[in-house]
Amino acid sequence: MFFTFSNSKNIYITGKVIVRSLPFQSVALAYVLLEAGVKILLRLHNKHILNQEYFMSSPYSPKSAFNTVHTRPFEVARIFKWLIPTATLAIALTASSAVVAQDLYLVVGQSNAAGRDTDIRSTRADSPDNSVLLFNNGNSFEVAEQPLNRYSNIRNVSQDLGVNMGLEFGIRMHERTGRTINLVVNARGGTRIGEWRRGEELFTDTATRVRDAQSACNCTLTGIVWHHGEANINSEENSFTSSYFNSLALLINEFRAEFGPIPFIVGEVERNRSNRSFNFEIRKVDNSSFGVPNVEWARSEKLDTIDGTHFNAASMRAFGRRYANRMLEFIN
Repeated sequence: MFFTFSNSKNIYITGKVIVRSLPFQSVALAYVLLEAGVKILLRLHNKHILNQEYFMSSPYSPKSAFNTVHTRPFEVARIFKWLIPTATLAIALTASSAVVAQDLYLVVGQSNAAGRDTDIRSTRADSPDNSVLLFNNGNSFEVAEQPLNRYSNIRNVSQDLGVNMGLEFGIRMHERTGRTINLVVNARGGTRIGEWRRGEELFTDTATRVRDAQSACNCTLTGIVWHHGEANINSEENSFTSSYFNSLALLINEFRAEFGPIPFIVGEVERNRSNRSFNFEIRKVDNSSFGVPNVEWARSEKLDTIDGTHFNAASMRAFGRRYANRMLEFIN
């Protein structure tokens, strides 16, 4: 039976659906399929199925008459019955390749995760080729630009919107993986770690945004970038366990109960004298005694602040690269 246009259309649509779950090398696969089709045509040509003698021979010859009347339509139909769906699937694969490989990351925490330095223009780094996208308040993605925390559903609207580490993190991840990087940024300044526990408003609202983002990109959460701790450093009451170290372990497990065993990267706070013991707690996460796997920390060494607490825009870009380098230890 000869191949019809409706069959071709169905294969094209099926190809676009299938390709979303394929690795980003699908374009190469498309070319391999087309090359195979060409080789088969050449082989048939060499066997005189489609050569000039086959088509132009005298109709008075009994043998050539048989070929002209019977063999030629059969062979051509057989060839195109295989070639057309192959070419159509290849087109679908190629057309869909831009959305094949994509990751989704959550950038979350308090004021440094939100960003406080408003000097955006001097350190702006646009994402190349729309490769880093930001989840907005319209349940869709747009090209990521600072300030990234502007769509947070938990942010304190009275606080400044500034540069955080998210954009540079996304750019570095794209450069190293070749994937589209989707970001959900949901931070609120001045919060203690106990306020982020599962069941609390901050956790619930953030989880809602992540689930909406997963639906929008048709992908799952790949990892979490966490920056937090300043509000806990000098507090007498340290949330739902006696130390930040234990509180952080509980929080990571609660995020994973919600979104699966994803890698989790935490960052040091500013390295001044009063923060030494706190950063020591943060650096425990890569120790087996922490008891939680797939966790690493990003160092804040030689990063500058605007006020002794909040990192400036240039340091945020460096911080983003450090976070990405740590995340890449867990990403294939």
